[in-house]
Amino acid sequence: MLSSAQALSASLTSLSFDKVEVNSSKDLTFTVTNRGSNTLSVNVTSPASPFSLASADSFTLEAGATQTLTVRFSPTNGGRAYIANQGGNSVSVFDTTTFPPSKLGTVSVGQEPRSLAVSQDGSKVYVATFGDNSIWIIDTTTNQAEPLVQSNFFAPWLGPWDIKLTPDGSTVVVINRGSNNVGLINVNTSQPEATVSVGSNPQGNAFDPELPQAIVANSGSNNVTFVNTDNATASSLPVGETPV
Repeated sequence: MLSSAQALSASLTSLSFDKVEVNSSKDLTFTVTNRGSNTLSVNVTSPASPFSLASADSFTLEAGATQTLTVRFSPTNGGRAYIANQGGNSVSVFDTTTFPPSKLGTVSVGQEPRSLAVSQDGSKVYVATFGDNSIWIIDTTTNQAEPLVQSNFFAPWLGPWDIKLTPDGSTVVVINRGSNNVGLINVNTSQPEATVSVGSNPQGNAFDPELPQAIVANSGSNNVTFVNTDNATASSLPVGETPV
């Protein structure tokens, strides 16, 4: 976060690190420009782990001048594996820092967990439970799970089938096979942000690595829906029979 930000403009609103191996790091840069007429003294608050600031955290910026900032992503919380037990209504947790891995425990969730996604910082696991139309969030520090409240959703999310994290780690995308829509969850707040209608019987989704775009295959309507995860808009195009 930048102080004295009234006259500052940033070249980017978000950074997408895509995939970074555990115990390695990746740097991305953006620039800030002083759009005002006075010289600014700027102090930068470093982001929370596993992100850090790899450039100067304070500097002076004259009117019209530009400064490059570097953000480093260094994931270290990779020593866990989470397995959805569809018949057992639970998620098994394993320590993978040794071989063979050891089982750390089992976390109870809703009925028929179908898919799960781990936040980039490893602090949360999002679980889609198909059998009771719920999304559960596991706190990986305590291994306790709580469901999202359905009444907070913008429309019914029925039959959650697939769940993934956007490449920038900011949004959880839920494919709801029973209600023919996609749910978007804000990772920072762990609350639903939007519901977007797609085609019939959506099966799964992939992501465009460069754009905030989820690509959803709809096997019941023989089309593919492109969902903009930033503004919750969608556009569909026809494809062949029964896309998955």
